[in-house]
Amino acid sequence: MLGDDTGLDDTALASETAAAMRELASVVSDAPPLRLAPRLRTIPSRRRVRRRLAAWMTPLAAAAAVIMLAITLVALRGSSNAPVVPAAKPAPASDSVPAYYAALVQKPGNAANPDQVQVRETLTGKLVATVNPATGATFAGITGAADDRTFVVDTQPGAIQSPNSNPSQQSVRPRTWYLLRLSPGSARPASLTRLRIPPTPAGAAVMGIALSPDGTKLAAAFQTPGWGISPTGSMTLRVYSVRTGAVLRSWTAPYGKDRYLVPPAAGFADDNLSLAWTGDGTALAFGQLTLAPGLVNDGALPPQNALTSEAILELPYTTPSGANLLSARVAFTFPGGAQHAAAGLNCGEAATTDLVFTADGQLLCAGTGMVRDPGSISAGNCASGTPWYQFGLLKYPTSGAARTVAKYAANCAGQSALLPLWTSPSGSTQLGLLSLQDSVTKTSLTFGFFRDGKFSAVPTPAALVSEGDLPLSYIAW
Repeated sequence: MLGDDTGLDDTALASETAAAMRELASVVSDAPPLRLAPRLRTIPSRRRVRRRLAAWMTPLAAAAAVIMLAITLVALRGSSNAPVVPAAKPAPASDSVPAYYAALVQKPGNAANPDQVQVRETLTGKLVATVNPATGATFAGITGAADDRTFVVDTQPGAIQSPNSNPSQQSVRPRTWYLLRLSPGSARPASLTRLRIPPTPAGAAVMGIALSPDGTKLAAAFQTPGWGISPTGSMTLRVYSVRTGAVLRSWTAPYGKDRYLVPPAAGFADDNLSLAWTGDGTALAFGQLTLAPGLVNDGALPPQNALTSEAILELPYTTPSGANLLSARVAFTFPGGAQHAAAGLNCGEAATTDLVFTADGQLLCAGTGMVRDPGSISAGNCASGTPWYQFGLLKYPTSGAARTVAKYAANCAGQSALLPLWTSPSGSTQLGLLSLQDSVTKTSLTFGFFRDGKFSAVPTPAALVSEGDLPLSYIAW
């Protein structure tokens, strides 16, 4: 039974790369198969957040490129079928930090499954409510509206999976959708009600979910069959009415060996950062990886060397339903490759998997750059002397130059990064993670908000610090 208990991520160069990887291999215990495409699902580890942060790294210099490539390989619920009527037009949150967040977490001692939703105060971390899934089910995803009170979560039957289970079997389990409504201070601070949205298509993996800013429409991207690339496969982007469960829009595209759509970065399906509504709620945005022909096998994930370019596409909601998903326009592109000289901040390819938009359509992304030639770099991506690596938060318009919101410098690049997770409508305030690597062995990870170029730390969400950390896409504001 659903509960609402109130307790609550050239020959020479080739030779150098191989050497760097051998050096790194001596100190690393695991290497995910791929950053660019959905990583095979495993039980969340305590390094999940740092892996996602490392995914933002781009090669910065010929020497740095060697290390960056090596780092990339290691990188960081009562129930009812009655119609649900959410707030007609939830008022957008102000430019202040949202008061609450909802996160999928594990009960103590159960590191394998996100079997609770916890609602907490953002600034204090105080527990407001706990919500449990139906018996025999596990939460699989969460996404929020702009009012900081309306969320949609989904569940799947059974557990996430054991370390040795087949990810493809896990990824296609049907999803059941629920509305999570917050009423802090009331006798029932959090309520969970089943929605009429139909179960996910048979044999499909949920690659991304996004609740519209006004809380009335749920977008979900489905890949069929399951994971990987198939000449007979397809991607479907569908929009549902939260109130009635009706399909409002449905766009499809055949899967080809020259592209990969809606790639989630966290290694988990139901990602709420790989699919997003633009800030004004008029279009949907998602990533596209362009792949070199002949390098992708049927039914496989695209290998690292198949990537030729990355972009963020935007599809207006007014686009009629049909086999026209690829009619989406290219809104943002990202350069790749090594920088051979000092350079300013620039967003890398992984920006396609963490979509955070301001109300006027600007994209927030983590920027990286190089201050100087780092010289010799250790396996931890650290160099001696003055800072050589710079990173920060950028605000990108669809045309024109980006503006730096926050900027930092470091001697270590491996896990020094800034990752945006939420922005106020005007873009004046952002929530995110700040990771500062001081040495090969010392890294600090802090959660907080940016305003006027300054960072203020607040309690880190429990989902990021508990045993068996869940991905960042399991938190919503």
